[in-house]
Amino acid sequence: MALKKKARAEEGGMERWLITYADMITLLLALFIIMYAVSTVDAKKFEAIAKSIREGFGATSPGGAVPVFESGAEAPFSGAGIRDSVPFEVFAYRRIAKVEGELKEFVHKLGGEIEVKYTERGIEISIFPSQILFDTASATLKPQFKEILRKLGAELVKLPNQILIEGHTDSRPIHTAAFPSNWELSAARAAAVLRFLVDEFRYHPAKLTAVGYADTRPVAPNDTPANMQRNRRVDIIILRAGSEAESVYRSSGASPQPAPVGGRAVPGETTRGGESPSG
Repeated sequence: MALKKKARAEEGGMERWLITYADMITLLLALFIIMYAVSTVDAKKFEAIAKSIREGFGATSPGGAVPVFESGAEAPFSGAGIRDSVPFEVFAYRRIAKVEGELKEFVHKLGGEIEVKYTERGIEISIFPSQILFDTASATLKPQFKEILRKLGAELVKLPNQILIEGHTDSRPIHTAAFPSNWELSAARAAAVLRFLVDEFRYHPAKLTAVGYADTRPVAPNDTPANMQRNRRVDIIILRAGSEAESVYRSSGASPQPAPVGGRAVPGETTRGGESPSG
């Protein structure tokens, strides 16, 4: 009797590997389902998978979701925004993230700095300080800036997204014949970047929009030279597909008209500045 019980116990122990094997097969199946759902870029499927993953990890709200595309401290988008930005995330995000380190190293060698942020608007790329971008009180691109734009533009041109170019200045005033204020200077500089991308990469002008904000959107207080340098910057935003900003630019139906690189800005646009010869 004892021998029979021992034999049954040994037989049951030999089959325990089937449980581990079955778990592994289940996990592999789930992995391939996720890979297939992402590769087909189906928004409904992606949202369903994302919801399942959130529930599986114990998340009860979008804020507790596990970020699928996370590469740093926070995901590029989360919550309801994921549903509307699937094509953007799997294409634009991966492409820019792939070259982000190379771009930062390249810009650093030229004496500048580049920051890449993932926001609700899209991928925001900030380039500063102005010393490597433009000469004082000028909207002519410096050679270093052209090299940066060539590397960045080679990636941007491959994306289907709308591109927004923003010019920003510090709070120092400017008043010249060409640029009566920081608004005109920032607009002309943003337009100069737009024109360079159109001429260099044959962008369709309707994909690009240049705007200027003068000193109205600082990223640091204008109280030290270092902070002023950070505020004198050019931002290039790859607009998220389906975002409110992207919809506005698409629905406008007007191709942006860049201002002359060394002249006046387009009415309604702004330019980046804050390096007044007298200020």
